[in-house]
Amino acid sequence: MFTRVDVVLSPAAAVAPPRIDAVPGDFRQRVLPAISAQSLAGLPALVVPGGLDLAGLPVGVQLTAPPWREELLFETG
Repeated sequence: MFTRVDVVLSPAAAVAPPRIDAVPGDFRQRVLPAISAQSLAGLPALVVPGGLDLAGLPVGVQLTAPPWREELLFETG
């Protein structure tokens, strides 16, 4: 994957963020699959702010780099 790109950009979560006072019990279960694949693959990842959704709530994007390239994530993020 990293032969053509240095860093992969992906959504930090597969669902829109809920209001802090309305976090459903299953929210973590829906978010974890989006962020756990990199950890399981041994790839460093960094989540940074990505702007606001249509409701004005903040969303994040995830940067993923090749193994042992954490410095690239910090430079990119």
